[in-house]
Amino acid sequence: MTNNNSTEKVLHAESKKLFLIFGGIGGGMAIPPFEFFNSARIINENKIFIRDLNQCYYQAGLAGISNDINTTVDYLRFEINQIDHQDLYFIGNCAGGFAAIMFAALLNYRDVIAYSPLTFIDPFNRIRFRDFRNTKKKIITYVRTLMKRKVYDLKPLLNKNHQKMNIHIFVGTGFRADYIHSYRLADIQGVTIHEIKTDTHNVVKLLRDQGKLAQTLRGDYQD
Repeated sequence: MTNNNSTEKVLHAESKKLFLIFGGIGGGMAIPPFEFFNSARIINENKIFIRDLNQCYYQAGLAGISNDINTTVDYLRFEINQIDHQDLYFIGNCAGGFAAIMFAALLNYRDVIAYSPLTFIDPFNRIRFRDFRNTKKKIITYVRTLMKRKVYDLKPLLNKNHQKMNIHIFVGTGFRADYIHSYRLADIQGVTIHEIKTDTHNVVKLLRDQGKLAQTLRGDYQD
């Protein structure tokens, strides 16, 4: 196991799967990482857990590793190529779901599982859809990425992506903001929305408590 605060890597020589797991704006997956690994039944698989300690929606790089989206892409590509695997999955919750979709598209990989993901952080859509959560962090993000490449909206990125992706999104039907974010991507080829009858943002914890978290990583969640 290797850990440099921004990333934590756990490898298993016998595993042929690799999971890149992106933490949310608070740094975690809504439940502790080990608990997520265990509940998702990936405890014995290759995993890289990634945190945005800058709290800039992965736009300003990973602290101690990269300083923008481009150098983060380079870092992730290098790490992926160092690990022998047959299957690769990008996983994330909330802002981590945003990152999972974004980096999978930028790296030209296809398999993503996102829980209550953000799909935009730009001012126009935030005003349009009345999503004013974490305004201070978003303003800091705008300032820190003023002269950097940025991806504030996933929809144009996915529309320009020539590779068909396989994106599974799990969202609570009763949480208005999450529902809006998720269904903006519903018309993109390869995106599947899994509706969960709940008004909570924390669908990861709900699925864990219901014993269904492992199913979601196979994309076969059923009501």
